[in-house]
Amino acid sequence: HRDLHRLIRRQRQMCIRDSICGNDLDRNTSNGIGKCVKGDTLIYTNKGIISIESLFPTHKKGWYNPPKDLMVLTHKNRLRKVTKLYCNGLSIVYKLKTKKLGLELIGTPNHPVLTLEPSGIFKFKEFNSLRPGDIICINRNGIYGNQNDLSFAINKTIQNLKEDRGHGSQRYTRFKNSSVFLPPKLTPDLSYILGAYIGDGSCNSDNFQITLTDLKKIVFPKIYKLFHKYLVPQNKTKTSNSDYILFSKALRIYLTYLGIPKVTAQYKEVPFVILRSSKVNIQYFLAGYFDTDGCVNKNGTIEITSASEKLIRQIQLILLSFGIISVIKKRFRRASNTVRQIRKPYWSLYISSSESIKLFKENIPLHLARKRSRLEIKRKGNPNIDVIPFIGAFLKNKFKKVMYKKSLILYNRLKSYDTHNISYE
Repeated sequence: HRDLHRLIRRQRQMCIRDSICGNDLDRNTSNGIGKCVKGDTLIYTNKGIISIESLFPTHKKGWYNPPKDLMVLTHKNRLRKVTKLYCNGLSIVYKLKTKKLGLELIGTPNHPVLTLEPSGIFKFKEFNSLRPGDIICINRNGIYGNQNDLSFAINKTIQNLKEDRGHGSQRYTRFKNSSVFLPPKLTPDLSYILGAYIGDGSCNSDNFQITLTDLKKIVFPKIYKLFHKYLVPQNKTKTSNSDYILFSKALRIYLTYLGIPKVTAQYKEVPFVILRSSKVNIQYFLAGYFDTDGCVNKNGTIEITSASEKLIRQIQLILLSFGIISVIKKRFRRASNTVRQIRKPYWSLYISSSESIKLFKENIPLHLARKRSRLEIKRKGNPNIDVIPFIGAFLKNKFKKVMYKKSLILYNRLKSYDTHNISYE
């Protein structure tokens, strides 16, 4: 049926139970300003995936001019140019959280959210008018950037070494005489290294340190080879059965300017240079992360766990751009690598539907053969994750109309016969 095909085609582009926002939503809602989201909200643009607060030079309330040629992806899966930016300052906000997938969005009470009505019609609703049980949507046709130039990080690193009080000239001279190489361009192999570093690296150290534990026999040679190809061709390093440590102040500063600051595991996040890079670089970053910190279970389901909620939610959004649907759950666990076994909150991301696992296998080039082989396991589809809501009522209504129309045609056809002139033998 034509209406059924149209409904399925539109809803297949949406991931049920989340929300989207674009630059052209104001004309669908009440007039005025103040329809804002929290600063760390990620948006799809022609420059890649960026946080909305990174577009503002300050946090002062008022209007701002956007970066040149900035375009955002709208709910119609089209790019539209941004003409103005508005910062609303401190405001009362609502937190929207979905029941099954664990997706979240924080915005002002009058911020519009795209919802799906029981009649099959898409409608915008404001935050303060949403009720439990409403179906909200997000576009899962992502868009990627093309900013792979890292020369800005090299320039800032050199400037930082020169301006370091007391040791500036010594550290800069030591850096010039060393064989540490700071890559000027983001490549798939370098993206894989950054993914592995976020997954199993120690970002809280002054040195470059990565721990691979039980994956050392397979992943470690790959990481070691890439490190010496892209970062330290001849520099002295320290290696053990599972650790790779590079003593380089310059490299640590360089990573900070790439979006990997010196933080504990709780505050890890996806580097902004990855979010703004090309599709292939994002794919290899995810491969490095899942190779080191991910788990592919024997039944083919995929799982990652982190102490950083922000990191898990960023990865969930990136996976959505590939059409991969995942579920986030909060768990209280004890860290296995600490002496004091204190229960802390951890966030786990699960990929369990057969369609999402298939898309993961096609888009994320894992290097670990054991994990790749488990993705080949055929699983029955899970109809509870990726479904078209209200489809039963829609089909029932259409079936009634079709049957009524056919019955009416049959009735008129029978009525056209002149039964008085029919003879029976």
